[in-house]
This record gives sequence, structure tokens and C-alpha cells, in this order.
Amino acid sequence: MLSNHVATNPRLPDVLPNGTPVRVRSSLGSWAGGFEVVCAEANGYVLRRVSDGTLLPTPIQRAQVKEG
Repeated sequence: MLSNHVATNPRLPDVLPNGTPVRVRSSLGSWAGGFEVVCAEANGYVLRRVSDGTLLPTPIQRAQVKEG
């Protein structure tokens, strides 16, 4: 279930706001753009692919996401 509860939790520093454009680190170490934050959860960010609005199937760890 998608929730904004964690996104407003002060125990999680530097949480990107919903709608923020982001890049995601690929398994080869490069950064791919074209995503946006849907919400933050305890285990990472739920992201949407901007080109077609598809939600990624699993949350992406914070270390694998950067603004841009």
C-alpha cells in the first residue's frame, strides 16, 4: 500500500518529496533518468516511470536514487 506516512517521518533525513524527478543507479553503475518519486517508504522510494506512468514493481533503496 502506498503511503505518505514515512515521507513525513522526521527520523528519515533527506527524504525526497513526492513528484521529485530522480535518476536511478543501474546494476552497471550508470544513472538512468526519467523517473519520479511517488512516495518514500521504510525500505526505499516507490518510483514511477515518467514516459508511461508505470510504477516500478519494488521500492528502490535510497542509495540507488538521486535527484535530477
